[in-house]
Amino acid sequence: MRSAPPDRPDARPPLASSAAPSSGGALRPTIQTRDLVPVRLTNTTNPYLPTDPYVRKFWVAVLGPSAVVDLLRLSQAARRQKAVLRPLHLRGLLEAGLVRLDEEALIVGDRIPPLPALLLERLPVRLRREHAHLTMPALSANGSYQGKRECDQFAHQEPHAHPEPGAAASEKHGCDPSGQSGYPSAG
Repeated sequence: MRSAPPDRPDARPPLASSAAPSSGGALRPTIQTRDLVPVRLTNTTNPYLPTDPYVRKFWVAVLGPSAVVDLLRLSQAARRQKAVLRPLHLRGLLEAGLVRLDEEALIVGDRIPPLPALLLERLPVRLRREHAHLTMPALSANGSYQGKRECDQFAHQEPHAHPEPGAAASEKHGCDPSGQSGYPSAG
């Protein structure tokens, strides 16, 4: 890219009237000044650490990467007992129940909950199936609930007893081989 020589008329500096307003105009949220807010950590019984791949895969798919980065920053600041700039995506984190407001601080849990059913509906079908596969409990051989992967293991143990492969195992162990539900059917 060439610049015009100084003796040419189009090589002038910009006029003051064409400059952006210095104050009073609408600014993007990233430009607006943000206050420092204190953050507190609370102990929860939720299953996932903030750095768990579950959080990065499923919460990012629902809230977006920037909101999850805000959540990770809040979590880290709470562990270090430091204040942070008010997150840009605070509203989304509050609506999702990942952060709470207190009179004095933002409260973030030490662990992250699984996606609630309402937010699961926002996931694409492929991710919903993957989520169900990872999180749905199934009845194991000893009668206790286990992860969906164990259900798949049982679904292939008795293929000769029924015309449909895995049908007996799905009835016996409470899982649906189609992957629709990992809960035992009532009745």
